[in-house]
Amino acid sequence: MELKGEFDDGSFWNLGHDEQQRITDVIEAISDRRAVIDQAKGMLMLLHGIDSDQAFKLLQWQSQEHNAKLRDLAVQVVADYRAMSDDDLPARAVYNRRFLTAHSRLARKRRDPATDR
Repeated sequence: MELKGEFDDGSFWNLGHDEQQRITDVIEAISDRRAVIDQAKGMLMLLHGIDSDQAFKLLQWQSQEHNAKLRDLAVQVVADYRAMSDDDLPARAVYNRRFLTAHSRLARKRRDPATDR
């Protein structure tokens, strides 16, 4: 992995251990936050036969349409789809309905963290 931008000159390696660790931790946190978005995109890609950009645009559209953070929406979609994916997979329409209503479950979670439906 190559660092771009501020450390192009190799100065990252001249930083102290604590500063290198802080930067590494920030990069890992960013990567972790993006992972759930990639999971939701993958689920949408598989379900709808679309590419990564189209899946992201679907998430983005729902996020903007319902004034929800895209990452929070992705977390909800992944949780919903996993909960439905037991032995017998439901019809695509069931997944579509869960996707189109994921924002409503976000609002409940903000009011009542114990609610996970």
